[in-house]
Parts: sequence; C-alpha cells; structure tokens
Amino acid sequence: MGYAAISNHIIPFGYPTVVAQTAPIETAGWYFISASALLNIDYEDSGAFCYAATASTGINDGNIGGSDSFGNQQASITDIFYVSSGDAVQLDCLSNVNDANTFVNNASLTATLINSVSLISPEAHGLDTAAVAQKPPHEPANRPANSKAPR
Repeated sequence: MGYAAISNHIIPFGYPTVVAQTAPIETAGWYFISASALLNIDYEDSGAFCYAATASTGINDGNIGGSDSFGNQQASITDIFYVSSGDAVQLDCLSNVNDANTFVNNASLTATLINSVSLISPEAHGLDTAAVAQKPPHEPANRPANSKAPR
C-alpha cells in the first residue's frame, strides 16, 4: 500500500511550510518515505532545506535535504516513519533567513507501507566492518513505545 503527493505549484516559504502532503493513511505501520523538491534559493538567502514529517507532529527528525547555495537546487529525502491510521505524511521546507524570496518549483512525496524494519549487518553485504561507521539508525520522533523495530 502506498500514498503519493505531487505539487506543481510555485510555493514561497520562509518558516517551515508544507509543500506536499499525502491523503490520510488508512493502515498504520512502518512507511518508507521518499521525497524531492526543486528549490529556487534566493541569492540573499543562506540556504534552504526540506524534511519529511508526519502531519500530526510536523517534527524534523534530523534527516534533511537541501543546499546552502543560491539558485536552483534539488532537495531529496529518504526516511522511515511509523504512521498511525488517520495521520498523513508531509514534506516541509524552510529557508535559513525565513523570508518568502526562496520557493519550491515543484515537489513530490511517496509513502510506501513496509510494515517492518530490520537491520542487516554490514558483514551480510560483504562490507568491511572497519570501514563502516558503527552507529545505530536514527529513530523517528514518533516511534511508538511498544514498537518492535530496532532501536
């Protein structure tokens, strides 16, 4: 099961602004999130960034895409969230100077139900573990307390 949102409008933003949002999710579970936005960053701005979030929280979990250069820049984000039934997934964008001279030309967002999340060790992929940073995966801000996903 999956959801998508596409915006072909020019959307000015300064403070975090929703630029794309899915319909309400029917089936609660873990969703793979993929989002992209074409940013037009004003030459007086010091950058612009986007992040995916659930509509109920709007919280940035630290996974962002964007640039600190002016002009047309692509912002791409992939993430995973536990999404409750009735909630939605959204793509939020903001500029560093919080004015409306920076804008999104178009944006897209997909949320695909995967229902479980598990980690595969680097060794299983034939990777040299000394070359792979050993850190736990980021934890979405809306992880339920009784989740069986890895921490």
